[in-house]
Amino acid sequence: MVKDPDTDSLFTAEDAADLEKLAEVRFIHESKNGYCVVYAGVCRGRRIAFKVLKAQYQASELHRRMLRKEFEVASMMNHPNIIATLRMENLPDYGEAIIMEYVEGVTLKEYLEANPRLSSGKEQSITEQICQAVSYIHSRQTIHCDLKPSNILITSDGRFIKIIDFGMSRGNGFETLDFAGGTRGFTAPENFSAGSRATVATDIYSIGRIMEFMDRDGAMKRVWRRCIAANPAERPASADEIPELLRKNRIRKKKLRRITLAALLLIACCAVIIPEFINRPIITRQPQAAVSEVTDTAPTPPAPQETVKETQAEPQTDAETARTEAPEEVPSTEESQPAAEAESGTFEAELDKKFNQVAARRFKEHLMLIDTMTTVRSLELQQVSHWRWLAKQDMKRWLSETLGSNYPKIEQEMSDMNRRLDEFMKADDREHTEWVHRTEAAKHEPYRSGCSTKYAYHDGLDVVVRRLGEDGVWRETRTTIPLNRLDPVEDMKTRAEYMKKAMED
Repeated sequence: MVKDPDTDSLFTAEDAADLEKLAEVRFIHESKNGYCVVYAGVCRGRRIAFKVLKAQYQASELHRRMLRKEFEVASMMNHPNIIATLRMENLPDYGEAIIMEYVEGVTLKEYLEANPRLSSGKEQSITEQICQAVSYIHSRQTIHCDLKPSNILITSDGRFIKIIDFGMSRGNGFETLDFAGGTRGFTAPENFSAGSRATVATDIYSIGRIMEFMDRDGAMKRVWRRCIAANPAERPASADEIPELLRKNRIRKKKLRRITLAALLLIACCAVIIPEFINRPIITRQPQAAVSEVTDTAPTPPAPQETVKETQAEPQTDAETARTEAPEEVPSTEESQPAAEAESGTFEAELDKKFNQVAARRFKEHLMLIDTMTTVRSLELQQVSHWRWLAKQDMKRWLSETLGSNYPKIEQEMSDMNRRLDEFMKADDREHTEWVHRTEAAKHEPYRSGCSTKYAYHDGLDVVVRRLGEDGVWRETRTTIPLNRLDPVEDMKTRAEYMKKAMED
């Protein structure tokens, strides 16, 4: 498949030309208070969804700009838990439309109405997926601002979530059409103030409300109450913290259950033992003097005063006092050295632990990306192992927070990250695991193999080569072709040679 220069998706210009022949168009959803309608249809055998303005807003330039802004924001997102936005087209009878992947499923709101009592494991799985997607959105310098159960899709098998609707998003990198507002009950209160500034805490509040909406038995109450704190500074600092808080909450609940069980067992034992103890006969002993009178045995005379004095502890001398207190004194310099080594060893252990956590999470996202690829962008990123770059950025942030941004050891540690990632891939046969996922993906959709991370084209007298880096950024180099203009055949050969050389470099 040749990359379409006008789009960033597998939905090519040829597909767009066939949008006039959309078949099986059906209504999906219309927001009561919104300005858009969502339909589904079939284009060249592939089911798609498209979002258009309501009829009364078709002539409004403001609403058309809002629709374009939503497309600009959504098209930046490439995550398995975010709906894939393919392109924007002008559809006959519908006007400007955002073309999206079609997901067979229902909203989280509808899912919970059909399944009023989810298991705590299912609730936490949904929450973790939401947090992963929101963390990715924040990494794109964007705040969603309208997270709620009706803006989260659950796939038909109930395993995966997809976040939709970026109409209220606020952030950098796209046209500024920021409006204070959202959905009452799910959007953070501070976002409704005129002139407010959306922050990470805005979406954290919404995640907390969604958790509260799902949490019918109170298993996550301790965590979601922190997320919806009135003071944004008291909420978790990032979406990545919430799964960790849930894990700690599970451990705390297990300990409480064990303590409760132990207390109940203790009460049960006491209920059996105490009555038996109370009913025992009480045996009293006669005073010693009475025993002496009965037996006519003279009591033992008290010890002489001198003996008592000899048995008393004698005061310690200054030397003895010094010897006794010596172990409590501060250890010498020689004894302090192992402590410093232990501290260094502690940091290395913490670094290894953090690296393994970060690499495992990013590699898991990488495998999910392979499994759910819908755009050329996702193909490109998995081809250049973009997850490695994300893992290194995560570690750089962690090192800056742990050691301080100016600490010289940061660069030393970062220079070692590629080696660590190579060793991580070789452990536990992860290279084979990645190959298995790629193979399975190719079986279902063979055209995925058409993706390229490098291509070249002629631009006047120049050969332009574009390469995709591990950081996900396309960079180009230009080479001017020396043509003599007198021999067209020779010029064609020269162009072909330069193009061939450009692709081989």
